[in-house]
Amino acid sequence: AKGSGTTLISIYIPGKMSHLSIMTKKITEELSVSSCIKSRVTRQRVGNALRSINQKIKSIKRIQKNGVAIFCGVDISQGTKQTLMTLTPPEPLVSPVYSCGSQFNLSPLIAMANSNNDESVGFVIISGEKTIFATTSGIGAPIILKTNTVRLPKKQREEVKALLDSNDSVFNERKAYVSKAVDDVNSLFVNWRENKAKCSVLVIGGPGPLKQDLAKNLKLAQELKDKIVSVELSYGGRMGLREAVDKSLKMVQNASYLRERKLLENLFTEISRDTGRFTLGPHDTWEAVSSGASKILILDADSKYETLVCEKIKKKNGKKDAKSLKNERKRGALEEEMNSKKPNRKDSEQDFKGETVYIHTASVKEKALRLQKIEDEGSLCVHEVIPFIEWAIEFAKSLHGVEVKVVNRGFDLAKQFREGFGGIASITRYQFRTTASYENTFEADDDSSSSSSDSEDEDIDAFFD
Repeated sequence: AKGSGTTLISIYIPGKMSHLSIMTKKITEELSVSSCIKSRVTRQRVGNALRSINQKIKSIKRIQKNGVAIFCGVDISQGTKQTLMTLTPPEPLVSPVYSCGSQFNLSPLIAMANSNNDESVGFVIISGEKTIFATTSGIGAPIILKTNTVRLPKKQREEVKALLDSNDSVFNERKAYVSKAVDDVNSLFVNWRENKAKCSVLVIGGPGPLKQDLAKNLKLAQELKDKIVSVELSYGGRMGLREAVDKSLKMVQNASYLRERKLLENLFTEISRDTGRFTLGPHDTWEAVSSGASKILILDADSKYETLVCEKIKKKNGKKDAKSLKNERKRGALEEEMNSKKPNRKDSEQDFKGETVYIHTASVKEKALRLQKIEDEGSLCVHEVIPFIEWAIEFAKSLHGVEVKVVNRGFDLAKQFREGFGGIASITRYQFRTTASYENTFEADDDSSSSSSDSEDEDIDAFFD
């Protein structure tokens, strides 16, 4: 979606009812501020969007665990009608977010979709009362996987500890507790089928010495030992987990930066070696994705490419065409007609519903040409225009088996990737040549063959002379 000025408003509310009142107060403040906007059109659109969001929040009686995201504003590419959308994030939100701009703020959703278990951070918070095992991708709130509860005696002084026998029941109980925690760590954070860790960093924290006993335990899987980071905490339990997440935010950001940098380094290595297992730019990359040759699709988070979501029109006795179908959808008559159809007419929907087609465009000019061509041919009906990055995150994996990676940070390689290749490329499964490459090859072959035949004719003429 694209708006004028700051008319597109994005709101993220975590999964607690208390955050609804916080966001309602924020919207009230923004409403008073919006009255100072000089442009009459912008002031009116921002005010209408804020009031619509406020009414939507008031209608929420129960908020889901992951929270809710609300988007509202006037998409100027679709006319002057206001759009209001709500969705549930794939992971729990940590804190409320309010954003306004010329585009909807999708960065939290993109970061969630771009994360997976292999790139998550694991947490083990161990104390004398309980052990909490949790994981987070660094964007959403930590998800508690398991909790072990115990009631251990308070630790003794070091000099008293040295005098106690190793078979003392107190120490046996502590050893058994740590051993059970190690077994849980191995089962929760190691993928034994592939023999690799499920997390990029494993944070082990707690208020006492139990965290060192856990980190140095011989039973701990080898796959995790080089990923352990010990954190001294003031609390155990959930308060300790919250403290550990705050202290590990920088580590998570560094891990994400290193992953993105390594991904681009692999791409540039393929390019420098000229292996042919890569594509650059929008059109070559789209061809590789649609053909199934692409293995990893790399996108810049600020890429401006768009996708036309179209539907093939199946005419029946020539009664329906693209123009009439488009008008019917605008008036809402299509939905009423579909609901009124009798179930015994099996082919009734074939008059106006067909296969969904996605057309990707690299510029405003190309989008205009595509829309004009669709209107002239009359075989497709355009439902909506969405950012290509949204299409890729939602459909690239399911339709074409392509893994999508989004580059969010502005380091040197990311800048080179954005400015040099348009912020889009892919690493392919094998050497891939685009259709344009084959056509150029065939043209070159034709030219060479014609030139060779001309030379042969000249040789023959010279021979007879």
